[in-house]
Amino acid sequence: AGLPQGQQWSLASPASAESGSLAALGCSGATGRATGSATMDYDPGILAVPRRLFSQNYVDGGCEGDPPKNTTTDDTLGCYATNYLILVIGVLAAMAFVRARERLERAGASGVERGLAAAYAAFFALTGLGYGAAGVLHHRFALAPPGWWAAAYVVVLLGNAGLCGVGALLTRGDAPSTKWKLGVAATALVNVAVILLVAATQNMLACGVFTAVTLLVMIGVWGKHAMRPCGCGEAAGLGLARACCKGARVCVAGAAKVAAGVVMIGGMLIQVALADVCGDPGYEDCWEDCPLPDPMEFNHNALFHALYAAGLLALAVGVLCDTADSWTATEKPTDAAKELERV
Repeated sequence: AGLPQGQQWSLASPASAESGSLAALGCSGATGRATGSATMDYDPGILAVPRRLFSQNYVDGGCEGDPPKNTTTDDTLGCYATNYLILVIGVLAAMAFVRARERLERAGASGVERGLAAAYAAFFALTGLGYGAAGVLHHRFALAPPGWWAAAYVVVLLGNAGLCGVGALLTRGDAPSTKWKLGVAATALVNVAVILLVAATQNMLACGVFTAVTLLVMIGVWGKHAMRPCGCGEAAGLGLARACCKGARVCVAGAAKVAAGVVMIGGMLIQVALADVCGDPGYEDCWEDCPLPDPMEFNHNALFHALYAAGLLALAVGVLCDTADSWTATEKPTDAAKELERV
């Protein structure tokens, strides 16, 4: 049950696992002032967990003097609500890709196609679950140990590994080259290294940078792959004349995937650019220089999450549109030409 208002809490200052830098799924962290004993002027809720919220009274009073203790962490509604939005989009998209893989299995599709569906499903599911876990921590457990936050980021990095798998499958060709094999091995090692780094040190900057770099590489892969059916090049070792058969729909879907990656990276950059004026550092002067209308409810972190969610949705729609013909098949192809269209 919730505790009465005015309940005294003794709060040790935890080492916050959140930073205002490129932390791929979190909101800005505590500034280190939330220490000592403080009087809570709100009911912490049914889980009896004190939340360090920005103080509306302090902001309404013109932010004079030092902020009240235990009010210097971004636990705003916009922040964790958009975390949950990413969770919903990720899980629903993953379910669509799982169903697509089942259809591919029944239709006797190639291992590459089945692998692509599985890799996309892993990316969306784990990304959504990681962001959703961060939303729960922000919403109800702001004082959780750094290891809890690191666990959420590790889940997202596992999803990022799924996206690396997508890139590997899209670039393998009919006869994988030695260069491709070395690239896949190097990518796998880097994924393991970054996951271990974040798990051991709670280094959220590494998580954000690696996610952004992966998306940047995938923008190039999606763009090149989308050019093939438009008659602009060859991919996967297929003859150009035989591959250019899907028409403008695949080109539009490819453009959607590229745009999705750009939007997601853009959200990360906006988070970094606005962190000082719209995040915890700007709290002391009521976010005077923040261009957003109401940082108390929807700040730079919420904007980042909203853009990332939009990018995820566009990516899911783009991939499903790209593969609408082959991934909805229920029977085996009857000739080689139809099998070629499925790649």
